Amino acid sequence: MHRLLCIALLLCYAACSGGPSKGSDVVDTDTLVADSIDSNDATDTGTPPIEIAPTAPYSEPEPLAVAAWMVGVIWDPDQNAVASQLDYGVFEMPEAGPDEYGVVWVEKVPEENGSIGSYSPSIVYAATVIEVEETTRLIARADRASSIYLNGGLQPGDVYASGKTRVPFILQPGKNLLVVQAYGRNNDVRISLWTTVDELAFNLNDTTMPHLVVDRADHQHIGVPILNMTNNAISDVTARVIENDVFAETSVHYPSIGPAAVTQIGFELFPKAPYVASEDGIPVTLRLESQSLDWSYEREVVIPTVDASDGYRRTFRSPVDASIQYYGVREPIEVDPEQKYGLVLSLHGAGVQGIGQARSYKPKEWTYIIAPTNRRPFGFDWEEWGRLNGLMALANAREHFSIDDTRIHLTGHSMGGHGTWHVGVTTPGHFAVIAPSAGWQSFYTYGGSNKPGGPFARSRAHSDTLNYITNIAKRTIYIIHGTADDNVPFSEGQAMHEAVSEVCEEVYFHQEPDAGHWWDGDQSPGVDCVDWPPLFEVMESRTVDPLELDFNFISPSPSYSPWHSYIRLQSAITPYEDLTVNSSEEDQGLTLTTDNVRSMQIDGAALRARGLETIQIDGEMVDLPDGLLEWGPTDGKNESLHGPYNQVYHQPFCFVYGEERQAYAQVVAYMTSFWNLIGNGHSCALPFSDLTEDIEEDYNLIFVGVSQENAGVPDLGIHWDQGNIHVADHSYSAAGMLMVYPRKNRLAALLTTPSAVEHLLYWVIPFSSRSGMPDYLVWSEAGLVTAGFFTPEWSYDPSLGVIVE
Repeated sequence: MHRLLCIALLLCYAACSGGPSKGSDVVDTDTLVADSIDSNDATDTGTPPIEIAPTAPYSEPEPLAVAAWMVGVIWDPDQNAVASQLDYGVFEMPEAGPDEYGVVWVEKVPEENGSIGSYSPSIVYAATVIEVEETTRLIARADRASSIYLNGGLQPGDVYASGKTRVPFILQPGKNLLVVQAYGRNNDVRISLWTTVDELAFNLNDTTMPHLVVDRADHQHIGVPILNMTNNAISDVTARVIENDVFAETSVHYPSIGPAAVTQIGFELFPKAPYVASEDGIPVTLRLESQSLDWSYEREVVIPTVDASDGYRRTFRSPVDASIQYYGVREPIEVDPEQKYGLVLSLHGAGVQGIGQARSYKPKEWTYIIAPTNRRPFGFDWEEWGRLNGLMALANAREHFSIDDTRIHLTGHSMGGHGTWHVGVTTPGHFAVIAPSAGWQSFYTYGGSNKPGGPFARSRAHSDTLNYITNIAKRTIYIIHGTADDNVPFSEGQAMHEAVSEVCEEVYFHQEPDAGHWWDGDQSPGVDCVDWPPLFEVMESRTVDPLELDFNFISPSPSYSPWHSYIRLQSAITPYEDLTVNSSEEDQGLTLTTDNVRSMQIDGAALRARGLETIQIDGEMVDLPDGLLEWGPTDGKNESLHGPYNQVYHQPFCFVYGEERQAYAQVVAYMTSFWNLIGNGHSCALPFSDLTEDIEEDYNLIFVGVSQENAGVPDLGIHWDQGNIHVADHSYSAAGMLMVYPRKNRLAALLTTPSAVEHLLYWVIPFSSRSGMPDYLVWSEAGLVTAGFFTPEWSYDPSLGVIVE
C-alpha cells in the first residue's frame, strides 16, 4: 500500500542523509494494574447503578458467500495505480482483462475455505461487489492480507494468516465495493465473510485465556477481541463475569469502544475456592453491557484446568494498555513456599507461542522459567512493545512467585535470541546471565535493513545492539548456535561472540556441530537448543547485584532505557546523543560522572541502606536524602513526558477524534483494529464531545483531526488550519502531521491533515518494531517534509530537525 512506500521513503531519506530501589523499568513496570481500568469484585462494582439492557438472544454469524472475486496482480510496487485510486476513493469494480493502467484482472471463484489462490511475491488485489437491501453488519477475515477496503473505509488484514482475526464493517443498502489487498508469498490468500444482527461481536477464536491450576485459587483474566458493529462509539462499557459455582461475579469498566473497530476487552476471574480438575474445563459466562446498546451480550467460554507440573498460562493486565496478556510458566520440581527461587525469562522465536516456549524446558529444582509473548507470535521482534511485555511479565512473576532478585536470568531462541541481546543491553540491571540461542544481532545485520539517519536514527537508536554492548560487561554471556543454522546464520552468533568477548569477562559459546535452527538431542529431557544443561549449571551458580555500585551505563533515551541500579534518567541535554553514567565505589566514597544527562533521580534511600551518606556527582559532593535525590531541572521533559512519538503508546491510551469529518473516525477505527491485530491490544476511542476529565487523567490522549485549542497543544512552533500545516516559517499543504507534547501531566499526541488528503494518516502507523518516529513529523505523498525533536524544555528548535525543501 502507499503508506508502506511512504515509510520506506522517510527512512531511506534519513539513512541517506517503579522507583530505582525496586529495580523497575520503563512506565513503572512494578505497577501491575493500570489505574485507568476500574476493576472490582462482586463486593464493590465501582460503577454507578445503571439500567441494564436485556440480553440479546444468541445468534451465530451467518456466512456470506462471494460468487467470484476479480483479482489483479501488481508486480512492481512503484507502478501501483490501484493504491492511489483506493486512497482517493475513486477505484471502481474492474472488468476481466487489462485495465487502463496495465493491471490484468482475472475472475477467481473462491474455494470452500475462502482461498483465492497462491501467488508468487507481489501485491494482490481482490475486488467484489456485495449488494444488500438494508444496512447489514459484516465481519471479515482476510489471511495474508494487509488491508480491507469497503466503500472507502479501511481495516487491517492478517498478514500472518493466523485464521483467528476478525474485523467489522457495515454494508449500506445497495451495492458495496469490497477490496482486499494481500501479499503474494507463495501462500494461499483466504477471505471469509459473515453477517450478524448484533451490535457487537465476541471473537472467541482469538481469546487470551489462562490455565486454571488445580488446587489453587489464583486470580486470573480473560481477554476477548470485541467487534463494534456500529458506526458509533460504545461508551461506559462494563465487562462482567456472571457468578456461577466456581467464580464470583466481577465487573470491569471501560470508557469507550471505538466505532467500527475491534479491540480487546478484559474480564476478571476470581475463584470462590481452589480449582478442581475437569477434563471438560470450567465454563464461565462473559457479559458486555452499555447504555449505548439496545442489548447486552453474553458468551460462554470454557477454561482448561491443568496440573502445575504440566506448565501453564498465567494471565495479567498490562500496564502498557490495560490489555490481557499471558506468559507460560514452568515451575520448579517442588515448590517450597518458604524458599526463594531463581527466575529465567525465556523469549520465544517468530511464530511460537509463549506456552510452547515454556514447555520446551523440563522443570528444575532451583528456578521458575517464564515465557512471555511478544504480544503476538510474531509481534515486535522483542523491541518496543515486545520488550515492554517481556518486562511486564517479569514484574508480574516477581510479584506473584517467591523470587530471589539476585538470581534472575535472560534467554531466548531465534527472534527471542535477538530479544535476549536487546532486552539485555537496554535493561542489564535485572539479569545475571544473558544467554541467546540462535540469536541475531540487529535488523541491520540479519535483515539487511539500511540504518536510518538524522532524527530517525535517534528515534530507533535502541535497535543498534552493539552501541550498548558495554552495558553487559559485568554479566555472564552464554551463546548457543548450530553451525548449520539455515534460518539465522551461524555468523550472527560468531559476530556477537567476538563483540562480547572484547568487553565481558565471562563468555561461553556452545557451537552445536551440523545442527540447524531448532535442534534437539539427548543432553536434556527438554529441547536441547534452549534447555541446554551446561547453560543452566552456569545460571544456577551466578548472581547479580540489582544495586551494583560499579558500572558504566549507556542509554539511548530516558523514555526507553531509564533505569540502572540506583539511578533513573529523566532527560537528556541533546536528543542526538546517548546518555552515559559511570559509577564507581572507591576508598573516598561513591563517585558518579555523567555525559549528556540533563536530569536524573538517585535512590538515596537504597544507597543509605548500603551505608553511604554522600555521593560525588560530576565533581560536586552531595548529601544523600532518605528518599529520591532529584538532580538537574525538574521542569520540561522527564522519563514519562519525553517523546519520541511512540512513547505516547507506552501507557494506556485513548484516541479522541474530531467530529467534523467522518474520515477521522475511520482513521481511528483502523488504528484501533491494527493495534489489536498486531499487538493483541486494547485502546479506548471516542469522539471529542465524549471526552471527560476522568479519561484525561487516566489515559494518554491521541487527538485525530482535533483543533489545536481543543487538543490543548502548547505553543511549540507548530500550527495548523483547514488548509495548511505551519512549522516555524514554513507552510505545507496536502500534508499529514504527527507530534507528541505534554498535556495535563500526561504525554499526548496529535494526528491531523487538511481535508481531502486524510488518507495520508494511514501511511505512518506506529505499531512496529521499525517504525520509530521523532517528536514531530510532517509528510506528503512525496515522502518526508520535516521531522525533528523538541528541546528538553518542550520548545521548537530548527537545529534539532531536518527540512526537505
